[in-house]
Amino acid sequence: MIKLSKVFTRERSLFYMRMWNDSDRMGFSRWLSTDVQNNMFWREGNINKISVWYDREEYDRLGELTAEKLHVDSKLFEKMVRVFHDLWRPIAPYVQNGKLITSADELEKFYQDVVAWWSVMALMFLIPNVPRIPRKQREAALALREKVELFSDAMDHLMVRYVVEELPQYKELAWVMMPEEAIKLGRDELSQYELDKIRGRLHGFALLNEKICSRQELPGALAKQGIQLEQEHTTAGLHEISGTPASAGIARGRVRQILLKEQIHELQKGEILVTEMTNPNYVPAMKKASAIVTDEGGITCHAAIVSRELGKPCVIGTKIATRVLKNGDEVEVDADKGTVKLL
Repeated sequence: MIKLSKVFTRERSLFYMRMWNDSDRMGFSRWLSTDVQNNMFWREGNINKISVWYDREEYDRLGELTAEKLHVDSKLFEKMVRVFHDLWRPIAPYVQNGKLITSADELEKFYQDVVAWWSVMALMFLIPNVPRIPRKQREAALALREKVELFSDAMDHLMVRYVVEELPQYKELAWVMMPEEAIKLGRDELSQYELDKIRGRLHGFALLNEKICSRQELPGALAKQGIQLEQEHTTAGLHEISGTPASAGIARGRVRQILLKEQIHELQKGEILVTEMTNPNYVPAMKKASAIVTDEGGITCHAAIVSRELGKPCVIGTKIATRVLKNGDEVEVDADKGTVKLL
């Protein structure tokens, strides 16, 4: 039985997730002679948020295999960095300089360029988390990751914007459309049946091992492939949760749960930010918060890095913080021990 665990949560479109998936399936083989075998991108309902699921054992093996390849070939990391920069060049005018996508042909080329670049960028996400890899390489990979992370939103917005502005009659479908569908739509090659199938995704869907299925179809698809989803159970009356200490310190305050970018302004100075995972959009809230607590992330995730820069107590990877802690709860965050206690 294969077990998939939720590793990331992102406010991203299906277009973006399909690009991520295609890179997982095709890109790693260039460097590691293997690709991701099992993953899932899951949107529960009509909210523009997708969770990303991996087989943790398989994901960890990718990191270890990367370490082995870098050890055998002393020039490999330099080659990765060079390819990273080379593949970034055709993308940069769009995400850095504001160039817009205005045709289906342009969208197709942009998508192909991003998939090719993402394939090496994904290794830059893996490398900082693998202790066996030399520190100098881990730090260099992390620096590259932090630089391009700022443009992650821009990539998604470009693709969504193409549908919203160039094909406005279909703007409600922009977040649930795959790249090949958006390209066909731009060429007026989508049938009404295909459009109706896309519209059904507004109620939720999964991209499971490259195949789209509805919420209703997902249990059967998982069973057929021998896949089980890891479930994090919470105990009624739980008064303390634990995670990984990411930035030391102790803070007390009221919980402010932020699950969407549009809620970020709700956090008040001194409150405890509780969220699934942070990204650059969250920095204003992180500056006001007295402490940060996340469901997800490792020691090099955005929340961990920024909280250390800000000197704010931070506990990451609790898995259940957003389900246990509610707005207004008084808590103590002990980021020396990695605990969050209800008071």
